[in-house]
Amino acid sequence: MLIVSTCYVLDLGYKQKPAESKGATTVANSADMLSLWSDDAAAKKELIDYVKAVSNQGTSDYIPLENRIAVFDLDGTLACETDPVYFDHCLLKYRVLDDPDYKDKASDFEIEVAKEVAEYMETGVSPSDMMTRHGKAVASAFSGLTPEEFVNYAAEFAKTPAPGYNGMTRGEAFYKPMLEVVNLLEKYDFTVYIVSGTDRFIVRGLITSSPLDIPANQIIGSDDSLVATDQGDTDGLEYVFDDDDQLVMGGEFLVKNLDMNKVTVIQQEIGKQPVLAFGNSGSDFSMAQYALNNNPYPAKAFMLCCDDTVRENGKPEKAEKMVASCAENGFTPISMKNDWKTIYGDSVTRKEADADTQSNLPPLIINSEPFVVTAKDGFENAGVTGFVCDATETYSFTSSSEKTTWSVFVLDKEFEDGARYLPQAETPALEGDGTLTIEEGKIIYILCSESGFTADAPSSATLSINYAE
Repeated sequence: MLIVSTCYVLDLGYKQKPAESKGATTVANSADMLSLWSDDAAAKKELIDYVKAVSNQGTSDYIPLENRIAVFDLDGTLACETDPVYFDHCLLKYRVLDDPDYKDKASDFEIEVAKEVAEYMETGVSPSDMMTRHGKAVASAFSGLTPEEFVNYAAEFAKTPAPGYNGMTRGEAFYKPMLEVVNLLEKYDFTVYIVSGTDRFIVRGLITSSPLDIPANQIIGSDDSLVATDQGDTDGLEYVFDDDDQLVMGGEFLVKNLDMNKVTVIQQEIGKQPVLAFGNSGSDFSMAQYALNNNPYPAKAFMLCCDDTVRENGKPEKAEKMVASCAENGFTPISMKNDWKTIYGDSVTRKEADADTQSNLPPLIINSEPFVVTAKDGFENAGVTGFVCDATETYSFTSSSEKTTWSVFVLDKEFEDGARYLPQAETPALEGDGTLTIEEGKIIYILCSESGFTADAPSSATLSINYAE
């Protein structure tokens, strides 16, 4: 049998402006400033020792104030990453499918992507091209709004309850121990930037409704075009902004700020190499390496490991891989489970803390007919279909087309990094037709790759899964 399985509480006064330069001798006790961290947390001691050293003019590690640059990813680093999916995905789904003032105006493309997001919410598996399609849909759905209207829209949505938690809104879903880190760095005269893969105006709105007080010019994210209201199709080199114009969202998705794009935009917008980087996934590795490599000043990179399944939507397998990656790359891991006394505050509880191993999908039983997976038309790496095996069985996998390659991945837990990372992170147990004996409780992912198909000649390829004879 196969079952489809496709992913404030405390007023701590974080809304503070950076203090005037005091120097290391007049800053409050650093350990007290990280009071929500476990006393024996290695990352806590490493960070405190670092900020003291680089702010002491009497040492060779001293970093001038203007070069104390710290960059933070957002989702999964400062705030809840997925509840049940990314904040900006939830925002798009609401805008297009649920907002009574907009849903009847939404384009077919926006609706299509929003429905994919809704499915992602249910299954935990996103299409391999979701990030680009989502970026384009966000740009389209908020086209014509002024930046202020866009920011305010996101800020209002952030005031809605966090669906997976009791006692917290989406905007309050920030990790309190990480808010202490921001506060500590600002006390030591670091300039803190958020460098996110989320649209920068959405991040600005979320921060407006959050415990953080990061100014807009220190928020960097993915970008859409901006135009004048009367500009039309006129190129910006040929148009002059006048007193009748307003600046509005132009509807064109420009860049997804992940991976190497984070390094590029840091240099473009900050103009200095950071000395501290904080992230939580492979898409933050380039930013972290940029901070560490060839830096004239002492530098550190910290990576959060999502290993807490009681207080947060933990992903232990992903956390284990992050710990290994930190060892390989010279990053410092932060364990949410072991290094933090609290995450969101003691009055916040996770609704499904006792249901982490359960599938949210109904069972799919193979009886007299095999289960059939159908390739998505016209796309390579069309996507993944996932299952959980509830009994040890030997299964046969048979493709209907020689032009289609089906890769079968067998994992201990659901893969949490999104479909696009699956081939890079895991080795398939089977490629092409064949049989596999799969143990009870194992997770099976099926990835389809096609060749020779176009939008005009779509694939109808299928993969039949049955019990092996």
